[in-house]
Amino acid sequence: MCSTASKSLFGGPTFSFDSLPYRPIDQTVIGGSKMSSSCTVVVTEQVTERITELISSPTIYLDDSGDLRLCVGGDVDEYPQDFVVCSRALGRSSPVLKAMLFGGFAESRPAADDGGEWTVDLPEDSTAAMEIVLNIVHGHFNLVPEKLPLMRLYDVLTITEKYDMTVIVRPWARSWMQAVRHQTDNAHLLCVAWELGDAEVFETMFKKMTYESMIDLQGRLVFGHSARIWKPGPEGYNFPIDRIQYLRPPEVFETIAKHRQALISAHLDHFVVLYRCLKEGCRYMKGYYHSSSDAEECNSMLLGSLVRCLGKGKVDITMPNPCESYRGNIESLEKATSAVKLLTIHRPSPANQCLKRIEEELAKGAVTAAETKGEMVVVRPELRGYLDKQSQKTGVAIPA
Repeated sequence: MCSTASKSLFGGPTFSFDSLPYRPIDQTVIGGSKMSSSCTVVVTEQVTERITELISSPTIYLDDSGDLRLCVGGDVDEYPQDFVVCSRALGRSSPVLKAMLFGGFAESRPAADDGGEWTVDLPEDSTAAMEIVLNIVHGHFNLVPEKLPLMRLYDVLTITEKYDMTVIVRPWARSWMQAVRHQTDNAHLLCVAWELGDAEVFETMFKKMTYESMIDLQGRLVFGHSARIWKPGPEGYNFPIDRIQYLRPPEVFETIAKHRQALISAHLDHFVVLYRCLKEGCRYMKGYYHSSSDAEECNSMLLGSLVRCLGKGKVDITMPNPCESYRGNIESLEKATSAVKLLTIHRPSPANQCLKRIEEELAKGAVTAAETKGEMVVVRPELRGYLDKQSQKTGVAIPA
């Protein structure tokens, strides 16, 4: 039998295969065929639990005299982690944890006569992020990274916001933000900027998400990538924004969707009016007048060139509600509408200004879209107030 060493790196007993119960099995029992070995291992439920206990992550001691065990990540991580910490240090760093641990709640210290260890379960918190937070709380600053990946930073701030302790990240907030501020193809950056109080990055992300977000086949607003990137750039975005659960600025994602739709309408409304006039054979609206004998042929050429040009840009102007049906992003729509080249059977002349008048009408759509962009209020007063408060708390936007 194979066996591990008698003592583990942590000084405790190690798992040995010799300790597992087994029994011989008659080779003729298994389908009447011969097996390569005369015995097999029968693992009981108790043995399985013991194996899991032995191979699980060892407890991390943040304080040698710690009086509280935190069981972290049971619902979100493959390998949960236990931390032994100082309850008083947690209480000093977080009013939420102070109330939880010392306010008479279920998580408070058990009575002395119970004789059990003080244990609190935090199953929804990331273990890696919690370790960073606890190192800060316990003064192990040498173990706190100067830079963090964006999603790790998001997890850390999710914890600090949850327990009202974001102020503890102040010494690292600038370097953490600086390391991720270029990752503008990830919607979580808007949430990180929101919690750290970086108004510049927040506004940049708000505009970028408004201009580049798309609607996927399930009707969800998407921005950025999830899992494998099938196509680089905005055209390959496939991350549903509604999957972001934490650090969501109030109504901001909903506002992004509304602004996107407003810009689509501003770009397309004049094209929709033209399409319907041409389709119905009526060009007596908004300067589309044409009275020549070949008006029908001219209408057909205009209609065909309009549908074809917009179709190249994945804009189906023939839909009952083209603005609501458009799933692409604003940048692609701007390119599609600016590339429209209408054709008629007549050359422009002083006597025939039909095409010129139509183009002038369509140009108004571009002006309307530009005005709509300029009128969009990115940071409402109440949002600005929160960003300013967070900036003062974290120091992220205060000049050095």
